[in-house]
Amino acid sequence: MSRPLAVVSLSFALGIVAASRIELSFFLPLLLAAIFYVSALAYIRRPELFPVFLLFGSVMLGISVFEAYSYPAADHISRFTPKTGVAVRLIGRVRSWPRSGKNKVSFILEAKKLFADRGWKVSGPVMVWSYNSGFNPEPDDLVDLRGTLYQPYPFRINGRLDYRRFLENQGIYSMLSVPKTSDCRILESSSGRFAFGRMARYLTQRAERGFTRFLSPGAAALMETMILGSRGDAPAGINLSLIRTGTVHILAVSGLHVGFIGLLAAVFLKFLRVPFRARYLLVILVLIFYCLLTGGRVPVLRATLMSALLLGGLILGRKYDALNALGLAGIILLLRAPGQIFSVGFQLSFASVFFIVRLSPRLLLFVPAFGKKKAGPFFSSLGVSAAALAGTAGLTAYHFGMFTPIALIANLIIVPLLFIMVCAGAMFLLVLPVPPLALSVAAVVELCSRGLYHVSRFLQNIPGAYLEFEPLPLFLVLAYYALLIVIAFLPLPKSSTSIFNPQS
Repeated sequence: MSRPLAVVSLSFALGIVAASRIELSFFLPLLLAAIFYVSALAYIRRPELFPVFLLFGSVMLGISVFEAYSYPAADHISRFTPKTGVAVRLIGRVRSWPRSGKNKVSFILEAKKLFADRGWKVSGPVMVWSYNSGFNPEPDDLVDLRGTLYQPYPFRINGRLDYRRFLENQGIYSMLSVPKTSDCRILESSSGRFAFGRMARYLTQRAERGFTRFLSPGAAALMETMILGSRGDAPAGINLSLIRTGTVHILAVSGLHVGFIGLLAAVFLKFLRVPFRARYLLVILVLIFYCLLTGGRVPVLRATLMSALLLGGLILGRKYDALNALGLAGIILLLRAPGQIFSVGFQLSFASVFFIVRLSPRLLLFVPAFGKKKAGPFFSSLGVSAAALAGTAGLTAYHFGMFTPIALIANLIIVPLLFIMVCAGAMFLLVLPVPPLALSVAAVVELCSRGLYHVSRFLQNIPGAYLEFEPLPLFLVLAYYALLIVIAFLPLPKSSTSIFNPQS
């Protein structure tokens, strides 16, 4: 069995999906999972039986994990949360970096004690929206808040997407709205702990102030979104243009950004003549730090895990398999919050990487030999862009009712521009203490921001650049992916290689 982690991850995901559709108990699937896994170990040398037991064991484990996730404990705060809202006092620990939005700060709180008509000991996460501008907690602070507790409203994007479901996919079933006049207190500060994360937070705030000081409002908002993972307001015009050209992924910090940061770190350390093992170890630390800097969103966590496995394999001299790494990342993230499998971001992130790995080398078979020789990098980039477009087309058609054929070309233009902006942004942050240099680099960032706006506007106005329609039914999307998976697993000629694996 060449890729056991990929098989376990897929089977685990199938178990989660099955459990979401069928009412099952927690203990029976867990017992069956243990039996199947023990059987798999017993028949580990039997190639015809080992994968079968491993697959069924992972399906049962997925069912069991989702059932445990779906039925919160008796003291879970969701059991005390009304639909319409009630005034409460809530004590808990901050579990995420606060994110600034329009007139508010949001963060996830791990509830400890709830006071309404009386007091209860509670557990579970709460999404807090604080409109008190003077209250700025940090992760692991123990805080005392007063506000309105209620179930999330289903702010609908379309018939299939809403904010309530987005939160539920993260295991959050309660919200607390803290008004401007509320008396908020920090009962116990996290000062002195989590120095790595605190440094990341300090640099994030410093970078935000630098962008605001040296860039125009639109360019500053764009850089905060693209580089720091801020959920702030990217200019509406460029946001719509990027959606219509299929390149809106550059606004959300993702695997692409992680790859650029890792490449920049590796080149810089090589320039300093750092030995390769120490260099790769330092790159892993840089990527972990960047993951903290951007708030640890799913695409960044996935890319950081995969990059760490790749670099760790190079350090130890071990062979790297992209699908096994993708599978391990999926298992870790789904164990953390199995409901994420139903979020659009999770689906797009994993689908794009999977089909880039499997589909891009097969698409390159259609390129004539002279084309590969004369313009190999161009056709490789085109193959990656086409594989990513094919891998995400079904999901975007299902969730958003949109298909963007221009993305095939747009990514070849806009992604290199993003790389320049990431490089300029990194340079800007390095020279920020020297205002004359920062101003010079800011001019480059401003020029790139304007270029991105004009290029995306031009591409979206090309006839047939994007198509909008009613979201496709599920059965058509499943049929599409069934066909695509068959194509993705067609055998390659022995001379063909993947950009990710020597053998694929």
